[in-house]
Amino acid sequence: MEQIQPSITDKRNYGLDALKILSMIYVVILHALGMGGVVFASKGGNHLLIMILFFWCSCAVNIFALTTGYVSYTGQPKKLNRERIFSLWFQVVFYGLIIVSVFFCVLPDRVTVNDLYSAVLPLFSFEYWYYSAYFVVYLLSPFINMAVRSLPETTLRKTVVVVVLVFSFFSLFANNLGIVQPFSFTWVFVLYFLGASIKKCGLFEKLSNIKLICGIVICTLISFGWYIWVKEISFVNSKWDNYLLSKYISPTMLTMAVCYLILFKRIKFGEGFKKILRFLSPCVFASYLINTHPVVYLFMYDLFVPFTKLNILLTILCIVVYAVLFVICACLIDKVRMLLFKLVRLDKLAGLLGVLSGKIVEAIGKRL
Repeated sequence: MEQIQPSITDKRNYGLDALKILSMIYVVILHALGMGGVVFASKGGNHLLIMILFFWCSCAVNIFALTTGYVSYTGQPKKLNRERIFSLWFQVVFYGLIIVSVFFCVLPDRVTVNDLYSAVLPLFSFEYWYYSAYFVVYLLSPFINMAVRSLPETTLRKTVVVVVLVFSFFSLFANNLGIVQPFSFTWVFVLYFLGASIKKCGLFEKLSNIKLICGIVICTLISFGWYIWVKEISFVNSKWDNYLLSKYISPTMLTMAVCYLILFKRIKFGEGFKKILRFLSPCVFASYLINTHPVVYLFMYDLFVPFTKLNILLTILCIVVYAVLFVICACLIDKVRMLLFKLVRLDKLAGLLGVLSGKIVEAIGKRL
């Protein structure tokens, strides 16, 4: 997931910074509910409330990718920042090696040679599916932006409708055709394109905040209702997945992400909150890298089951507080990482590699 870092000017949209942080909190909550065992250990009415929380947070990745496309699109062409590619790779490798090393010292039986390989070459190991997908989308982003800029607004609006119908509605219910998978480059590509298109055309700007909030609530309830209908109520031997509408390509998850985007970009913050957002925003990607690392992810297996023995409100409160604290701690850790990178001048190395890769691409292009 890209670290969206708009410049600190009057044009900076702090609402989108807050949205990026919220999406990471949602990711941590989802992992606590799923891999942490809360979903499967909860029973009865408590389980239903847990599932509502689960569906409420399931749009997290869509939010992040959609916001990336929205923020990255500009009316004027921008040169691809190749330094960013290498800086992000250094960051991913750093956390991969640190996590593998820590677990090797504390719980050596949890670490394998493959974990070390994945830490050094995360892009090829697909250790972080979003990072791998985003890497390709980032390389293609100048062309996506160019396409969005070149299309007339009327044509772009029609294209958005077709893209949503094909890659969300049709793909979800015709999954056997393999048009797009939830954990894929294609879906991140689609979300980036939609985010850029929303920005250019000002889509959904006429919707009031109340309608946007209602959209989030209604989509959550539709997804939850599908889950209940397929799992509990349907008397037909259905082949449908009861988690179908929690998938990233689900129209409900896409709609929720759009509602969040429009809603949060309107939010205005005071100077105190702006300082907090400026501090946390550049570092929040670290919470994804730490929380979704395969070794950490496996360590979380059934880790949060004891929470289900509490009152349901306390269970939910504990999970939310845990997620918020995890993101804050990850940001603090990343501040240290950024200082270390500065001391060893990895930022300079990333810049040099960016220039070198640019010259190589240019040289190859001239020979074609």
